[in-house]
Amino acid sequence: MPAADDQVPVALDVAGAVYDRRLWPHGAPGPHLPRLEQVIRAWHTRTVAVSDLVLVAQRGLPQALGRDGDALLAQYGRVLEDDDAPNRLLELARDEGRHVLLRKHRESARRRHSWIRQRHELFHTWESGGGGVRIVPLPAHPPAPARPPGGRRSGAQELAAFRALGLDLNLPSHREILNTEWRCETDRCEYAEAHQGVLLVWPEVRDDRAVCPGCGEELDEVGPRRYTREVRVFVMEDRKDGKGPRERTLLMFPLEADVPVVLGRGPGVVNLAVEVAPPYIDRVSRSHLLLRLAAEGSVRVAWATDLGSTNGSRHAQRKSGSLGRPVDMTAKREYQFGFKDRIVLANRVWMEITDRKFVLPMHMPESGDPADIRPTATTTYTEPPSA
Repeated sequence: MPAADDQVPVALDVAGAVYDRRLWPHGAPGPHLPRLEQVIRAWHTRTVAVSDLVLVAQRGLPQALGRDGDALLAQYGRVLEDDDAPNRLLELARDEGRHVLLRKHRESARRRHSWIRQRHELFHTWESGGGGVRIVPLPAHPPAPARPPGGRRSGAQELAAFRALGLDLNLPSHREILNTEWRCETDRCEYAEAHQGVLLVWPEVRDDRAVCPGCGEELDEVGPRRYTREVRVFVMEDRKDGKGPRERTLLMFPLEADVPVVLGRGPGVVNLAVEVAPPYIDRVSRSHLLLRLAAEGSVRVAWATDLGSTNGSRHAQRKSGSLGRPVDMTAKREYQFGFKDRIVLANRVWMEITDRKFVLPMHMPESGDPADIRPTATTTYTEPPSA
């Protein structure tokens, strides 16, 4: 075994690996730890010396891997959680001379770290093919994207409902677009920087084609969605006529079974800072709340976890048709997020799961005892066979 001085320092992008559907289990949504193992194994195969491995994870990702996510990651190396994991990876390369394994460079990272071009030998990615997973150099100079046709849509259009997105739910082709996961590959688009590698918001439609709401480029199809509910983000505003507050919708986005998402105002999350201007967003943390739609037998149950946000979250349960008083959520603790419950982030931004559902007619339970979680008489759902 090589001496400690011969160790190769390396940092690995956890999210880029566990969400990469090119790795086994191929095409499966959500984070899968075996994908991380495949990348680590490929690196060890390539490198003779022992590796000093640091795993860099977006804040909230260990929780998305399961209740023992922190321990599961720690068995492979030292774990660092960060609100901006891609930037932390680059800092480790710059300050410690670490090799970095990541899926791709972000354009914002290239602008912030101009030295990347001079130290390109430190950066590696992975490929999956007939011979398994292998480590290859990561290009420092990606091709520039084409200019999007017609330019970027206005913020008002991006915040509007499906009709403003160009989606007509009466058209089968448009419903199929909603039932499909998409990915933006435009290098300079903020929506392309999500760590899951999929578009975390609804696509726009132009000429019956799915296009990115950020850059206007045509999207790449990832695959069919599993059971999906829609989440609405809104604020309460005073009416000009003084008749009390009204709700103003800021954003609607899909929440797919087994694909956890983080809501906040930073890279790699459902980024309110892209969609919403202050003062509503300034108190929301960069990685504020983790949402996941999980399997509970034959039904899907939503869970919410405050990720240790600065200004906290509160959960208002709806029982017997009435919305209860919001109660403070303990950080890092999971709360069952029932149908038509509401969560308020930093006392400013509200969210709820809407009536709209996609793909499968599953039953969404109300808040309360897990014994109340049961399928409707017509609900059927079969998990795909394990590989």
